Amino acid sequence: RVDAVMLHGFGASSFSFAKLQKLLARPRFGAVRSLAFDRPGFGLTPRTQLPDLNELLRRNGQPSEYSDKFGATVARALFSNDHWNGADDGKPPVRKRVLVGHSMGARGAILAANADPEQIAALVLIAPAVFAAPDFELDVKRMENALNAPRLVRILHRAFSASRGVVVFVLIAWLSFIRRILLSALFRPAARGAIVWLLRLTVYSRNFWMRGLQASVHDAAAVTAHDARGYGKPDRVRGWESSLADFALDKLASLKPKASPTPPSIHDAAASIADSDADLQRILSRLCDSSSHGVPVLIIHGENDRIVPFSNSRCLAKRINSSASHNALSLIGVPSCGHMPHEERPELIASLLHNLLTSLN
Repeated sequence: RVDAVMLHGFGASSFSFAKLQKLLARPRFGAVRSLAFDRPGFGLTPRTQLPDLNELLRRNGQPSEYSDKFGATVARALFSNDHWNGADDGKPPVRKRVLVGHSMGARGAILAANADPEQIAALVLIAPAVFAAPDFELDVKRMENALNAPRLVRILHRAFSASRGVVVFVLIAWLSFIRRILLSALFRPAARGAIVWLLRLTVYSRNFWMRGLQASVHDAAAVTAHDARGYGKPDRVRGWESSLADFALDKLASLKPKASPTPPSIHDAAASIADSDADLQRILSRLCDSSSHGVPVLIIHGENDRIVPFSNSRCLAKRINSSASHNALSLIGVPSCGHMPHEERPELIASLLHNLLTSLN
């Protein structure tokens, strides 16, 4: 019964796919049947029981409900359900379906495809938040050389000329130290309370969602009040800010820099951030390998994305295709488009998905 299962990104919900789903349901786009859901901690999913569930999962060694793995588990449960597969009405079940993941949702989509590749016809990643920054090693090496230089002038000169992300890397270098403090039994409740207070202060401010959406798209004037209301609905769910604080702390806990009594080197700290993303890249390589599962992968990315740069997906596609037996990963750049192609150019994305499904059929 389901031709496509969609996983939304951070701060979004199934609402972000509403325009695309309406178009896909039209005959001109093949009357595609699709399913989008609000992952735990986002959208209209109830929040009040999440802390207890998270603690239960942690005690049993299971991934947190805020993790990419748990999102993948939910997606697999949905597309494996008999109600959606047509087994309960005598119709032939849909044997394979397309997984669509946007931004952070792309991470869960990759993991879901890896768990059940035989059930996946194709994987579509929209502006995937999978770290693959070009020249990462070179930039870090240059910065380390700069920071180890004996003279202050040389340090400043090399640091600011060698890397565009000097401030980011310096902050990352202290991540291990900050992480140990925030996640300690003594400071975690205070950290959670501070995040909740900050969320209430910012999210309830006037035009928060409008400004946030405008910063995410290429054409700010195209964002409507309806869009802002749709994205803002989840903040009416009881406990939304507490669950988002837990999500932030859970993500921080999932980072595992090398143990050290002092803050790690810039290279070690930055590399630790990329470790999980390297695993996702290896999974993508296996999925694209025709000698094993051969799942077609399509990346769609706005060329004017300010959240996840288009260059990141170019680098990701280059790395995957260089390791796969053939170019099974395709990259389509969308001109004059930001971080949300399915919102900014829904007809184009619907057409691309329709063409993909048609070729698969």
